[in-house]
Amino acid sequence: RGLNAERGVVAEKQLGVEHFGTEWEERDLEGKWRLIYTTASDVLGLIQLENSKLVQVGDIFQEFCGDNLQNIVLLSTPFLLQPAKQGDCDGGLTLRVLQSWRRVGPRTIAVQFNEAQLGEVQISDQLEQIITPAFLPRTFLNMRILQFIRGLNLKVPLRSFEKGTENSGAPLSDGTCYHLTYLDQDMLIGRASGSGGTFIFEKVIEEV
Repeated sequence: RGLNAERGVVAEKQLGVEHFGTEWEERDLEGKWRLIYTTASDVLGLIQLENSKLVQVGDIFQEFCGDNLQNIVLLSTPFLLQPAKQGDCDGGLTLRVLQSWRRVGPRTIAVQFNEAQLGEVQISDQLEQIITPAFLPRTFLNMRILQFIRGLNLKVPLRSFEKGTENSGAPLSDGTCYHLTYLDQDMLIGRASGSGGTFIFEKVIEEV
């Protein structure tokens, strides 16, 4: 997803795809997109946590719904939580960053960060056996501990930003602009303003 990729090769192919980019409709963004490549240092720093062997970083998504946007990261800790592996696991812990967005140019959106949430805990089978052993009576306290862990949901309000004027084309004050350089039904390519990096996503087909 960017750690071990040959950046020069990816950048060359990315430019080739972006050459075909055209203005898009806002409805084309709707749905969930899975990150497949990035050069963003903050995201790569998160992915590098896997090198510690203490954290697993599964799929990373962006999900657009109306004027709301979520960054979703699936995480896990070996032996304590359900695994987080790319493509086939829901993870043992979910980090969500809730945002608002608006269009400020033909291919540009401005983003405001609203809240970070950490929850949706799925403990491992081994840990559940320790908390509520199958061969011993499950006491009220055992069940309350299990219920508390599963219901854990930490919320951290992120700094509020004042919006620029609606027609100014400016980003939300101190916020971030993303230039969506290519978008079709299968692929989304964006570049963050400044040195924020590039992002390549694939569309997730939700099962009915």
